[in-house]
Amino acid sequence: MSKKFVPCFLLVCMLFLMCGSDLHALMVSDKFDIGGYLQNETAFSTFETGDILWSENKALVYGTYNFSSELRAFFRVQGYYDAINAIQSHDYRDISGDRYMDRQTYFRQKLWQPKSYTTSEFLKELFIDYSRPEFDLRIGKQQFAWGVTDGLKVLDVIYPQDFRKFNQEDFEESRIPLWSVKFDYYVRADSEIQLIYLPRFEPAFFPGGGHPFCVWGDEFFDVLDNYGVNVGGGMEVSFDVKSDEPANTFDNGEYGVMWRENYGDWSYSLNFLSHYTDVSGAYLTGMDTINIGIIIPSHIELTKRHNRMYSVGGSLDATLSNLPVVGTWIIRAEGIYNFDNIIINVPDRIDPTPTSAGNYLPVPIVGPSGNVVWEAGVPFPETEEIDDFTYALGFDKYVLTDVFLSFQFIHHHIMDYKSSFVNPVTGKQADENDYWGTFLIQKDWMNEKLWTKILNVVGRHGDYWIQPQVSYLFRDKFKVIVQGNFYGGTHYNMWSRFDDSDNVALRLTYQF
Repeated sequence: MSKKFVPCFLLVCMLFLMCGSDLHALMVSDKFDIGGYLQNETAFSTFETGDILWSENKALVYGTYNFSSELRAFFRVQGYYDAINAIQSHDYRDISGDRYMDRQTYFRQKLWQPKSYTTSEFLKELFIDYSRPEFDLRIGKQQFAWGVTDGLKVLDVIYPQDFRKFNQEDFEESRIPLWSVKFDYYVRADSEIQLIYLPRFEPAFFPGGGHPFCVWGDEFFDVLDNYGVNVGGGMEVSFDVKSDEPANTFDNGEYGVMWRENYGDWSYSLNFLSHYTDVSGAYLTGMDTINIGIIIPSHIELTKRHNRMYSVGGSLDATLSNLPVVGTWIIRAEGIYNFDNIIINVPDRIDPTPTSAGNYLPVPIVGPSGNVVWEAGVPFPETEEIDDFTYALGFDKYVLTDVFLSFQFIHHHIMDYKSSFVNPVTGKQADENDYWGTFLIQKDWMNEKLWTKILNVVGRHGDYWIQPQVSYLFRDKFKVIVQGNFYGGTHYNMWSRFDDSDNVALRLTYQF
């Protein structure tokens, strides 16, 4: 398809959304109400001229049926179509220029397609609420969160995340709803205990090699699984990468408990969750070798598994009013300690000998964009269990009446650290202590019709992510949002890995 198709398609989407002025919210009865929105979001790369990263079109409908004052049902469904993904099915290079090689088209077709347990599936939510003065019970496909942070998650670990846009979306949009049970029992007016159970495990969704937001670990294994290793010196090494996910049995379910209590302007929570790692660990489960003077592998089988882990954490927030000089501040703190988490461990480089066992490659592994994702002579990654903890400290304040400021400090620490640990996002040596600072400023104008905000995230190595956003609401129905995402800093750290994925996104939404 030609490039002319893209602007024509976007124009049709815009006209379609703007013609929604004849649509109205529908009240079927005094017990049933229904609403929804039409939306197009198109992201333009600022790294390559004419490169459109995605053009998502959604028709989302939600509704509530009240059986009684105590019992109600809620649903949320969507139609989803990514026009750019459809064009890729023919020839993605028509609209991407030289940024992507031919073989990357395979990855983008395979890993951008809507599928079950991503944010683009048809059934978003479907649950029943039963409420009594002493408890609330919700059963069905749903999502909710523990903890609130900007840019990075800390305590929000119950539901997996769709990382196709990494952290560019609000967590409520990137979080993947799952079938689950949530029971809130109100011990007193100011305290409650919450029990949760998720019968089916689903991992986070990470895009693969060739995707603008692919992380190093997934690119590494996708290259192995689909291409093997380049032939060199008459040698060819093939791979079989398998997936071994927990069976859907009651014992394999994820479960947790939370205690929350308020003391006037202060509140706290204590949290426990038994769950599986969103990131899978790779295990060497088979190998065939040949002897060409040294013993090298000719075929390798790797199995990716998710480890059962346990997380203990809590949160604290308070409103400190009328402080001298600084006035009123909101302080926030949340933290989590993980038992039996996993990380990638890479032993020291091997110098081949005729008797070496051969768990290394004599030739490098080259990714879809031509970059070396694994050097020759470096052993294959091993999965190692670790304990780690993360905490966040936040400070929020309104100034000049309606300007909202938020500051955060986030710290991650790996227990029993080894210098051979590798960060699965960057492929570089993991840090024993990693730090991030965030700053958010937000203001509404024109009686909340115009909103402006900018989020800044900076890592300890000077890598950064800046997200400015402007939104305007027309006639309380039609909203236009323009958002930028810009990455940079020291090469291939947490945020600078995506420094060639800078983009400006235009979102058009009509609510009915």
